[in-house]
This record gives sequence, structure tokens and C-alpha cells, in this order.
Amino acid sequence: MKNFSSTLIIFSILSILSSCGKILGGKKGEQENITTLRIIAVETTAGVSTIDTFEFSDPDGPGGNNPTRFDTLHLQAGKKYTVALQVLDYSKNPVVDLSPEIVEEGEEHQFFYLSNILGFNVTYSDQDSKGNPIGLNTEWNTPNVGNNGNLQVILKHQPRSKATAPGNINAGETDVDVTFPVIIQ
Repeated sequence: MKNFSSTLIIFSILSILSSCGKILGGKKGEQENITTLRIIAVETTAGVSTIDTFEFSDPDGPGGNNPTRFDTLHLQAGKKYTVALQVLDYSKNPVVDLSPEIVEEGEEHQFFYLSNILGFNVTYSDQDSKGNPIGLNTEWNTPNVGNNGNLQVILKHQPRSKATAPGNINAGETDVDVTFPVIIQ
């Protein structure tokens, strides 16, 4: 029941956020400009949900100016988080939410999560039409003790090369590659 309510909360939040600018950009197969990666993490303890939002934002894209926002992920030790990613293009007006397009083209996309924190685990909660992970929706389990480290979030575009679960991080082109600092207390 907790999983269902946490998932419902995340989908409700994403629906509200994406309704502000839900115009899918470009033609099918065209490279999109990803300026922002938003992480929405819901932790539920004893029926009470805590929602944290973390963001990486680089409005002019790779190169050029430094990112305008680069959050550190602050998580609690020994907790389970239901997590949703939102992929946005703020260079367009209105802002384009690319997350629905990633789901639509799920057989060509996969997020990968790499962490150097011992005991930090990420489990996929979504899949494409062939049953392989996409990674917009995941579950994170933090270790029981405080720890600091990094979490690298990589989105690969893998037309004709997406491997069966757990996937192949070395295939395809990298659309996003952000390493977040993580503090677990």
C-alpha cells in the first residue's frame, strides 16, 4: 500500500509539473536539448510522505556557461525512496518536458545509475514494451549508516542497440551525464 501511495504521489506531481509545458519537441528521432534534470524523491515513513526535489540545470547546454543549479542530494540513512526523473528543455518557450517522449521511445532509451556509496542501491520501476528498464522511475535504498559520495545519472539513446535487462551502458549515445554529490545522514 505504501508503494502504491508513493507512486501515486509522484505521478500526480509529474502530471502537474508537465502540464505547464507539455509540448513534445522536435521530429521523431531528432536530438533534443536537455537543459535540466529534476529528481523527485518521495520517502514514506509511518504513512507520512516527505518529498524532496533536486535539480541540475544548465540552460545553455554543455559547454558555454556553468550550470545555474547543481544540487547536492541530501538523503536519510536506512530509507527507501520512490524516485521519478523529469527531463526538461528550458531553452524553449514554453518549457518542454521530454520525459513523455523518453517513455514513448522507451525501447531506445535507458537511464543508468552509478554510485560509489557502499550499500546504496537503485532498482528500476518502469520498463519499455519489451520488458527492459527505462529508469525514469526507480526505487532507491540508502545504507543504514551515514555516508558521502556520488551518484552518476546517465541517459543513453540506444536505437537498434538497447540490450536486454540490465542493459549495456557502453552502447549508444549519451544524452545526459550528470554526477550528483550525495550526503546520506
